Amino acid sequence: MTWRIIPLELGFLCVPARILVWETNSGPRAGDDDKTQVPLIGWALVNDRTGETVLVDAGGGDDAQYGSNHHNPLTVKPEHRLASALKNRDLELEAVRTVILTHLHWDHALGALQIPKAEIIVQKTELQYAVAPDDAFRKMYELDIPHQIPYFFKFFSQIRTVAGDAALAPGIRLLHLPGHSAGNQGVMVDTKSGVFIIPGDLINIRRNWSENLPPGIHCDLSACYASMEKLRKIASAGGATVLYSHDLASFALCAKQ
Repeated sequence: MTWRIIPLELGFLCVPARILVWETNSGPRAGDDDKTQVPLIGWALVNDRTGETVLVDAGGGDDAQYGSNHHNPLTVKPEHRLASALKNRDLELEAVRTVILTHLHWDHALGALQIPKAEIIVQKTELQYAVAPDDAFRKMYELDIPHQIPYFFKFFSQIRTVAGDAALAPGIRLLHLPGHSAGNQGVMVDTKSGVFIIPGDLINIRRNWSENLPPGIHCDLSACYASMEKLRKIASAGGATVLYSHDLASFALCAKQ
């Protein structure tokens, strides 16, 4: 069974460039404070035979002011709102019954609150870590906001966990790729034009992949390198195209389907 991958532009986040790519030189570097705008990308997997739509990642929500106040400057234009982004591709938010979250960081998972009837697929290790992360990562899961229930608790009853690599549906396979977060997962998708892999934030931008550089944010650097080696072997063996989670270049790659 094959699917079409439709990338969705769900907003833009202004972040320090250094968080996208980990440099091997750990000393002070010129440009450490340089900021860059990166897209928040969701991925609609569409099965034209069955009419099914699976969503991979849901963005950081439609409230730009909230995201900017608690995280980094966030831009969400009307066309970036999850329902609008889907509708602009002739897809309906209400028709989404399965959401795969590559990980639970707010900029990938907060938007899932808009899909209360969907089953949400998360790695077990990611859910466990999100509840009690290292101090440096509490903000990523919004555990730093006093007197507020973390967003992923609000859709907790919708979550189904998986452990490691797993077949989700014909033509869709999950790959455990930890390092950026404890349970970061990739999604391997069969299309008419070959295999594509959505690797979560293990691969933020093209440079991570072309230069074999881990993401600048990681909870386990060794795990990042191991996951990148695993991803490279799988991609090579299957002739797969690897997409980038925060790079508009992914839109051009998907256009090759």
